[in-house]
Amino acid sequence: MEPWRARLQGLSVGNQLPALRCASVKRRGDCFGFCHGLEYIEPVFPKLLSRAGSSLQKLLPSTCWVCHRWGQQSVCDDCLSQFAKPRLRCATCAVPVFGVATSAEGPLPRCGNCLSMGSALDACHAAVDYAYPWQLLLQRFKYSDSGDLTAQPSLAHCLAYVMKEVARQDASLQAALREAQKSWLIPVPLHPDRQRERGFNQASALAHALFPGHPRLDGDLLLRVKNTAIQANLPRDSRAHNLRHAFAVPPSKVGILKGESVILIDDVATTTATISAAAAALRQVGVKEIRALVMARAV
Repeated sequence: MEPWRARLQGLSVGNQLPALRCASVKRRGDCFGFCHGLEYIEPVFPKLLSRAGSSLQKLLPSTCWVCHRWGQQSVCDDCLSQFAKPRLRCATCAVPVFGVATSAEGPLPRCGNCLSMGSALDACHAAVDYAYPWQLLLQRFKYSDSGDLTAQPSLAHCLAYVMKEVARQDASLQAALREAQKSWLIPVPLHPDRQRERGFNQASALAHALFPGHPRLDGDLLLRVKNTAIQANLPRDSRAHNLRHAFAVPPSKVGILKGESVILIDDVATTTATISAAAAALRQVGVKEIRALVMARAV
């Protein structure tokens, strides 16, 4: 094997998503070897892009994060049409409900759980289900390989791009993105110990990719004051208790938020326990309206 190929192949170990079937090729789902040939190039290219300026990135080709085809978007149109179809969702927890999402604005239904138990949120919006292939991308986004964070900026912009593309066909999500332009935006915070361990806050990275330069995007308006057990390791019925008193608004920020509208931003909502606990802390200081905006909702 040529030395340059061996070096590139070595870089691919541990730095690439498992091979995903190319969504754009209809014949037997086979990409005829082209996508798999990218295994030598794909791990290197995002690292180069992460060091390039935004203007330069727009001029360079990139590979689809799902099927690895070359193109101009971080996720190709074929993968968007196959894996990111809009779904009708509950107005206050974003779980999928029976029906079809449309581009026409109108009232959304509420699921049986929200009708019977109520919700801490005035609204919750999600772009996709937490399922293949977004589950793989979100796990890579949140839990970097061996502390290598070079792919995180590219992945944050990829996820933001998917959310904006889904909003083109989903009136509810489109309205949420529009409402965000005049609201306070708060990425769901991590406890300082957890953030030091992870190296970054994935909710903050997604928020800045979605709303670059937004004057009301402020990660200091809400703090994670309790270092709770990891939610993913807990049974569903223990998650809300685990998050009791986990969030607080700094006293110096109370006057800013009182009577305002806030949008909480996170990457994934599994049971909505985390964003509901964050919303409860905001209610205590007089926030008027609280919405949540997430990339994916577990079903």
